[in-house]
Amino acid sequence: MDRLGEVLPERLRARVSDHVTWTVDTVQEPFEAMYPDSDALVEKAREHVRDTEWDLVVVDVPQSSP
Repeated sequence: MDRLGEVLPERLRARVSDHVTWTVDTVQEPFEAMYPDSDALVEKAREHVRDTEWDLVVVDVPQSSP
């Protein structure tokens, strides 16, 4: 997770825009355990954006077995 925070800003500069400063904060929270329903998980991510100065939340959720 920390590695993502290190490499993602440079990749965003290279592929999206070098006209802005990219800051990537990484947080590990057991969202999928707290919110097993995908709709609830998405709403929790939206709340996090509203409650912070973040513009975007990326949630990495393991795929469940059929």
